This record gives sequence, C-alpha cells and structure tokens, in this order.
Amino acid sequence: MKKVLYSFLWLFTVGGFLFLTSCGEDGEDPLPITNPTLSGFQVGGVDTTGVTAEPGDAITVNVAYDLDGATGVSLIAYIGDSAVISSLPLSATSANPIQTNFTVPEDAMEDFTVVYELQDADSTTIDSENFDVTVDIAVDATVYEAVLLAAPIGQAPGERTSETFFSATDGETYSVEQVVAGTDVASADIHFGYYYGNTGLASIASPAEYPENVYNLGPNGANWGTLNETLFRPVASLTEEAFDDITRSDVVASQFETAGSADETGRINELAVGAIYAFSFSEGDETRFGIFRVDDIEPGFESNDYISLTVKVAVDE
Repeated sequence: MKKVLYSFLWLFTVGGFLFLTSCGEDGEDPLPITNPTLSGFQVGGVDTTGVTAEPGDAITVNVAYDLDGATGVSLIAYIGDSAVISSLPLSATSANPIQTNFTVPEDAMEDFTVVYELQDADSTTIDSENFDVTVDIAVDATVYEAVLLAAPIGQAPGERTSETFFSATDGETYSVEQVVAGTDVASADIHFGYYYGNTGLASIASPAEYPENVYNLGPNGANWGTLNETLFRPVASLTEEAFDDITRSDVVASQFETAGSADETGRINELAVGAIYAFSFSEGDETRFGIFRVDDIEPGFESNDYISLTVKVAVDE
C-alpha cells in the first residue's frame, strides 16, 4: 500500500514540476494592442481639411497623429494614384504635428486629393485621411492699351464721325455714325463715351447718361436701340503701379465691389491723368466688370483732342 502511495506522490510531483516549467521559462507576454490614428491637418496654424491653391503653389501641411505607443509606423502621402510624395518615419520623439510639403502640379486643371496614411513596417495601412486641394485656375483679364477716345465732332446726321465711344466687348472705339449704320457694331455693345465740357472738362459717360447737347443718342436723335447704363466707381485704393500689376480677371472684377457704391455714377467729370475707375456693364443678361486708368488727356473740342485710357476687362470663367 505504501509503495502505491509513494508512486502516486512521485508522479504528482513530477507532473507539477513539468507544468510549472512549461508555464514559466518558455511563456511569452501577450503583445500590447495599439491603435495609431491621424488626428487632423493645419495650414498656416489653422485647422482645415483642405486648401485652395494655384498650379505651382508650394503647400505646407502640418499633420497631427497619435501613435498610441506603436513603433515602426510611417506617415505616407500621395496624390490620387500617383507615386508617393512624402514618406516620414514616426516615433515617440517625432514632431507632432509633423510638417509635410507638396507642390500643386503645374499642369493641374482640376481639383485633387492628397491621401495621408499611417502604415506599419509591412506597408499595411493603419489609418487614412484625405486632404482636399481646390485648384484655382487663374483667368487673365483682357487688356486694351492706348484706347484713344476722340473729342466729339459734328452734330448733324452723317457728320458724327469721331470715334468717341468704347465697346468693352471688343475693345474697339466707334463713332455715332458707325453705331447708327449697325454694320460694325450694335448700340448694345457700346458701354461709354468721351466728351469735353466747358465746366465738366474731360468727362466719360454711359450711353444712358451721355449729354444730349453733345450727342443726342435717344429716340429724338441718333435713335440707338440700346442705351447701356454703365456705372462707374472711383478706385482710391489703387496706385498706378498696382493697376499695372493686375492681370487676373477675378481681381479686376473685385475692384468694383471694393470701391463701394458711395460715389457710384453714370457720368464722370473733371477726369485727370492717373485717375482709376472700376465699372460695371451689361452684356446680354450678364453683368460684367472692368477697370480703366486715364493715361493722357489732350483737352479741347477739336478733332485732334482726346483722352487715352488703359482698360482691363474681366473675362467670365
């Protein structure tokens, strides 16, 4: 009986030893579960999910993240299906947010998305966020230089041949007789005209506000079918140099709003060299915008007297 008991105790002891050995020296602690995430973008210190930029613009995006204790993680950025544009290894000592840079492609003609991903050492995506880029395609304004508007001459039909009127549609100058004939231009395409007065001196007016004692354009005179009501606003905020620098249509169009309506008029008197005005005009059912600068004035009422302008007209995008 004692032998059986000893045998049982021996087997129990050996079995327990083996069990403890297998659970002790060869056992491994379970790996911690981590969840790295992207947590937002900043441009210029402002939280955002995207930017508006022009082709060729260099963009800096600061990307915030949380590694949650993970290692071997990289921040990858790419545009659409194109090659990787940024690959940055991340660690507990990396900057957070971390700076990334990319350039809007010069040939970009439509909006696109930059995809930011957190990837592990096996290039498996852990988290992903999109950064949207709205491409601002600059449309150049149409520029008409050395626009000479002659002082009005002649009063009787057939004699009103001075090219006194301007069309912002084509940038050409026209006489009353050309508009009456209707072969070169229609009255709907005439947006302002020049005259020189005894008191108002060098002046520009819309067809609707053009003085009848200079040229009567209405039913009892030249009988133009359309008398456009072009409006003018002085632009005090623009220097002549700043005017020269304007090339974009959206900048031209914005000048009318920037100028404000306090001094809006359909007729401008006492124009001087260097004066800058924004104007709005109708073309069909649309309202369009332009700006002009007075470059030169030859005062008087004779056929060789004139005003010279540089005119910039916004092109509809």
